[in-house]
Order: sequence, then structure tokens, then C-alpha cells
Amino acid sequence: NSGAECVSILDASGVMVRNNVMSNCSGAALAIEVVGALARTRGTVEGNQLSDSLEGIRLRTVTSMTLRNNQIRNATGGNGITLQDCAGCLLTENVVDQTASNGIFVTATRGVKLFNNVVTGAAGHGIWLLGSVSDGLVLHNVVTGSTQAGLASDGERMQIDQNVLTNNRGFGMWFSGAAKRNTYGRNTMRGNLGIGPACL
Repeated sequence: NSGAECVSILDASGVMVRNNVMSNCSGAALAIEVVGALARTRGTVEGNQLSDSLEGIRLRTVTSMTLRNNQIRNATGGNGITLQDCAGCLLTENVVDQTASNGIFVTATRGVKLFNNVVTGAAGHGIWLLGSVSDGLVLHNVVTGSTQAGLASDGERMQIDQNVLTNNRGFGMWFSGAAKRNTYGRNTMRGNLGIGPACL
């Protein structure tokens, strides 16, 4: 495919995208995009193998979506996974390998759960929680080899626990001055070129 999304879903309910193999969604494309009306777009994206596309998976204005057991490799123009203006979504057991920007990017989203994901070789941050991300959980994720921080956050009321952040060129964990009322515990950081955790 060239010039468009491999799969684009708009304002649907009961979304299910499962067990597909997609590659070379080039041009201005994402491999999978789900855009919805926040109150009613729910569903699951799971078991997909995505490679050699500009970006991997993007969810926008959806609620209670699950992204599970997807493999995203070589996102040549952007993020592996993006959540924007979402609520109550679960990202679990996904593998993101080699991205031109961030591995997992979450912005303007409430109640996200990032659990047991693996991110390697992101050219930006491994996981970036940017701008009005609140009331969520980041647990048991592994991030290695990012050009910037393993995990960067300016979120609020987030629980960030038991993550492994190793061999990143930036800090293991980086928190902006906007980050507040968060809980951090039992995270492991080794071999990062910055000094983590950091609060700047």
C-alpha cells in the first residue's frame, strides 16, 4: 500500500482489528488508524504484525480500546503507537522495534494503562506521556536503546512502577516540571547515558 492508511476506521463502535500482517504502508500513511466519537468507539486491536510503514497504530478520540500483542517494526516516519485524546485505553504485550520518533506516545489522555510492553530502538523517547495525561498506570514495561529518555512524562496522578529502562542515550526516566502528584516505585534503570531519574 502507498499513500494512505492500510486500515482506517472512523466513528465506528465495536471495532475489532485482529491477526493481520501489513507492510510497506508508505507515503503519508499509518498502518492502522482508529478515530472515533469518544463516548462510543470501543474495541480491540490485537495480534497484528506491522512493518516498514511511516507509523504503526494511532488511536484518536476513542474510549476503552485495547491494543494487545501487536508487533510494530521499523516505523520510518513517526511513532510506533500514538494515543491522542483518548480515555480508559489499555496497551499491553505490544512490541515496538525501531521507530523514527517515539516508541509509544500518549497525549491528552486519561486513564491509560501501559502494561508489559517492550520498546527498542526508538529515535525519540521510548515512552512519552505528554500534556494532560492523567490517572493512569505504567507498569512492567521494558525500554532499551532509545535516542532520548527511556520514559519521559509530564503527567499527573500517574503510577509508574516496576519498569526496566536500560541503555538509553538520554535519562532512564525524565519528568518535566509539569509532572505532579505521581507515584514512582521499583523501577530499574541501568546503562543510560543521562543520570536518571531526572526532574527538570
